Amino acid sequence: MKIITTTVIRHSIIGEQASGHLLEIDWDAQSVAQTSPVPDPQHPSSNTNPRGGLRGGRGVKVHQGRYYMANYDTVYVYDADWRLQDKISHPLATDIHEIDMDDEGIWLSCSRYDMVLKLSYSGEKLDHWHISDSPELMRRLGIHCEPLDLSHDYRRHLPQGLDHTHLNCVQIGPGNSVIVNLGQVHPQGPAHRLGRRLFPAPGYRAHALNATRRRMYNLLHGSRSHVVALDRGRPGTAKILSQYPALRPNHNGQLFDNTRTMLASEDGGLVISNIETGQRQLIPVPGTWVRGLVKLDERRVLVGIQPCAVVEVDINSARVTRHMKLSDNPNESVHGLTLIP
Repeated sequence: MKIITTTVIRHSIIGEQASGHLLEIDWDAQSVAQTSPVPDPQHPSSNTNPRGGLRGGRGVKVHQGRYYMANYDTVYVYDADWRLQDKISHPLATDIHEIDMDDEGIWLSCSRYDMVLKLSYSGEKLDHWHISDSPELMRRLGIHCEPLDLSHDYRRHLPQGLDHTHLNCVQIGPGNSVIVNLGQVHPQGPAHRLGRRLFPAPGYRAHALNATRRRMYNLLHGSRSHVVALDRGRPGTAKILSQYPALRPNHNGQLFDNTRTMLASEDGGLVISNIETGQRQLIPVPGTWVRGLVKLDERRVLVGIQPCAVVEVDINSARVTRHMKLSDNPNESVHGLTLIP
């Protein structure tokens, strides 16, 4: 079995050094078959986040023998020998996190402005969904977002204050559905606003909080991740499949099967949630910055972590069964994962 992963190197300097890598891995042999630096963004913005921002590789998929890898603002298309074949870009496609694809085109999650976007393989917009398109969903989440300006080129200028949900994963679901992960939603009610003002978010210190303090922060802040199913046949219709506390954004929330979702949690593990009962199981994984999640079969998934590695998790036994280190760089982390058919 072979897989592809992308990585991000935090604190790397765009234009002077690689900000991430694209790797082809022989998982059975536990060896790296090929590696290549991720191209720099075509349209660097004013995003100055010193830990991430513009850097590294994002979502990756294989379709009809070609490899599709996203960075911050572009999807790069490679053949099976890793020769660059094409670049796909669009004014609405910025801060891309994950991708999924069908015969019509590519779905992109654009995290900084709460949108999923579908492009044709020639880069034309085919479809999109913004959180403001679903008023009932916003009501249930306790937020309100203004409609997005679809005439703006977000590659060249990304306004501040648009990230209401950190929408960071898109998955083509069964039937007419598209599954999205809202990685961190902050309810806008007065009680939660007061709680966040009195007890500011712990940020990266969240990992060090004990269980009691974490429960207190969760109660006061009220921020959560939500895995949501969008009905493409009925615009604006959205169903919350599962939810999970989110002091920092959780990532890669998606369907595992017809009855469960899975989520890469910033609590340091893989969360499996029952859609009907809401019952959750947290399977701890080593490391932090849990990103990248791909289903292998009905009992196994691969998860990316920092320090830069991929781990295999057995759902039935709730334990890590394999661990493959990819880099000695303490600032390098896995972001995207996919299987090569």
